[in-house]
Amino acid sequence: MQNIVVGNGFPTDGIVIDDSRPTTVKTRIIAHSQHVVRIDQEGKEDLKAEIQAKVLASLERQIFSLDGIILEDYNKGVFNEGVN
Repeated sequence: MQNIVVGNGFPTDGIVIDDSRPTTVKTRIIAHSQHVVRIDQEGKEDLKAEIQAKVLASLERQIFSLDGIILEDYNKGVFNEGVN
């Protein structure tokens, strides 16, 4: 993944890799050119404390260089009770 990001000139400063969480795989079922259903294979458990600390530390390092920030995890376990 980082090769694609770096290869396209995007910064990797905010990327935190968690080897214990699989990448979401989305399977779309199409019938007669119409999207009927999507099946997602993913993990939704809360981040481990050490990964959560890395995410927050990355955000803290970069917060003053940002013009705005939108935080959303679509209920995937990134933002939980430990994130205030």
